[in-house]
Amino acid sequence: MHTLFSLWRSIQQQLYPYLEEILDPLTEKEREFIRIAELIRIDRHIEPYRWVGNGRKPKDRKSLALSFICKAVWRMPTTSALIEYLKASRNLRWLCGWERISEIPSESTFSRAFEEFSEGQLPNLLHEAMVNTYLKDKVIMHISRDATAIKGREKPEKKPKMEQQVKRRRGRPKKGEEQEKREKPQFTRLDLQVGRSLRENMLELPNKCDTGCKRNSKGYQESWIGYKLHLDVADGDIPVSALIPI
Repeated sequence: MHTLFSLWRSIQQQLYPYLEEILDPLTEKEREFIRIAELIRIDRHIEPYRWVGNGRKPKDRKSLALSFICKAVWRMPTTSALIEYLKASRNLRWLCGWERISEIPSESTFSRAFEEFSEGQLPNLLHEAMVNTYLKDKVIMHISRDATAIKGREKPEKKPKMEQQVKRRRGRPKKGEEQEKREKPQFTRLDLQVGRSLRENMLELPNKCDTGCKRNSKGYQESWIGYKLHLDVADGDIPVSALIPI
């Protein structure tokens, strides 16, 4: 953790003053974006996405990757909203690597870059490298494990209709009538997960857009359409593993 805190101090003492000399005063969100971008060190992982001399030279993938980080920090719902914000914010445009508005790519270019990053597992590689760099030799005393909703824009997948079960009559059965006994499963899902590999357990998780419902911390029932993000968070609110079955 000492390495991590040293990095944050260097960002505050050296990087922020330098950036504020060439940019407008930084907002708190822009400072948060800078901290994340510096922590990830995306330069080490962007090389496979650079132009190799074949065909038309593509847009800079580093700038596009940084803009997707920006989209997450500001919680922008769509790529078009991200593009409009980049055009309006000189600070953010420069931090992503574009000096002029005309340099910002089209929405289709953002979509192609997102597909490339997804196929190359870039987010997983960045997260794995960050955990190995700052937490590899540390003893983690506590892990908080939970799941949260990720809302989707597509329609939930239709579930197959279940066979209608005959309602059981309460009380003792009539003379000559045998009441059906329901056998309890011998093992629960949690019992089975212990003896299986991580991949086997991951394959069992639902990976289609679905509906979900749960009671929040304030006691209110809330529902959503989309997916579930499963997180393991270590001391200091640092996520050490994340999984979205898609």
